[in-house]
Amino acid sequence: MLSKSTLTLLALSSVLVSCQQAELESVQNSESVIKSHAIIGEDDRQKTENIPYVNENYTRKVGQLITAYPDGTGRIRYSLCTASLIHNKFVITAAHCAYSSQGDLHKEQYFYPGITKANTSPYGKYRVKRVFHPSRYSAGVTDPNSDFAIMELEANQEGQLPGEVVGTFGYWGKSSYPDGHHLTIGYPGDKEFSGQYFQDYCHGEAYYGEEIRLQCDVIQGQSGSPLLVYSKEHDTHHIHGVITSESQDVNMGSRLSHERSKIIRLIMAGKFQSSEYNDQYFAEEWTQLDSPKSDMVRISIKNKCFGNNLLVGLNYKDLNGEWVTVGYYPLKPKEEREFFQSRNGVYYLRVKREDGHRITVTDVNKYFEGEGQSVGFEKFSVNKFGHKTNTFGCR
Repeated sequence: MLSKSTLTLLALSSVLVSCQQAELESVQNSESVIKSHAIIGEDDRQKTENIPYVNENYTRKVGQLITAYPDGTGRIRYSLCTASLIHNKFVITAAHCAYSSQGDLHKEQYFYPGITKANTSPYGKYRVKRVFHPSRYSAGVTDPNSDFAIMELEANQEGQLPGEVVGTFGYWGKSSYPDGHHLTIGYPGDKEFSGQYFQDYCHGEAYYGEEIRLQCDVIQGQSGSPLLVYSKEHDTHHIHGVITSESQDVNMGSRLSHERSKIIRLIMAGKFQSSEYNDQYFAEEWTQLDSPKSDMVRISIKNKCFGNNLLVGLNYKDLNGEWVTVGYYPLKPKEEREFFQSRNGVYYLRVKREDGHRITVTDVNKYFEGEGQSVGFEKFSVNKFGHKTNTFGCR
């Protein structure tokens, strides 16, 4: 095993680039990269559809952190990580998952609990509102000791909090780290987009400070994945840390220490930097950061017509201030996709089933190349920047 001074570490958030309207494709790292940087021996990760029944409910509580950066040309750059619910509106993850490659706090980052397929949101999506992490963590510097965070989430469009929808994990900050077998669940970047995988019975142990050394198979995208250890006393798994980084010979995590568990408990109670918090005289200082607000409208459309594909036509003002009319774009059952960004709060949609049955009404007629004539569009509007999902059923 290499000494701490000779290890070269790589943070495990994943960055992808995709065409905006194209279906997201698998991201395959070369076999040589996988063998040398992340996979210890054989690749023991499996799709969570194969997870033992007794652990099946865990898969809904682990989700993917997705940040999309439109470049205005129809292409979107994605930053991807993993996080787990430990409270109705808080997730635990790695600190570097909150930052872009330029070291800026992510704007419009969303948590998708239980997602297993690209362009879906089976249990909703929840915007990251606020981030808390150790003050000594520095964006762009890979340090498993400080690469640890919790994120506060907003309610979804229906006013629900994620923990109310899917439940939460227990977490346990013990005075000594429970060395031994671990279960981990996450979203590896060498697999299909939003594919959820697990590995059981991989070994982890405390190393230096809050650093954990792991024999678990991990790769970019699995940053923030929970390190779950089974408790015979409570007959369940608890989170004891998160995956953070990889090296050539061993992978890394950051430990949920006894002190960190106290800090987290006070934060989730709304008492960060209160007199009760400050009276604890914690050795590790923490920082609170509010996620920046969006400066554009981002429109997604979701198909809840489970028996039919939908066809979507769009009329909106693009980021250059020009009105464009495009479509039709197919949308599969249960699929949700971000279609455009604008700084104008008014837009028009024409949505129909493949059999021709129209779902939207006519508020205005516009020439539509998809039909070769002037056709009816329904008017929609939003009154603030941020993300909006329009959902359509079969009628």
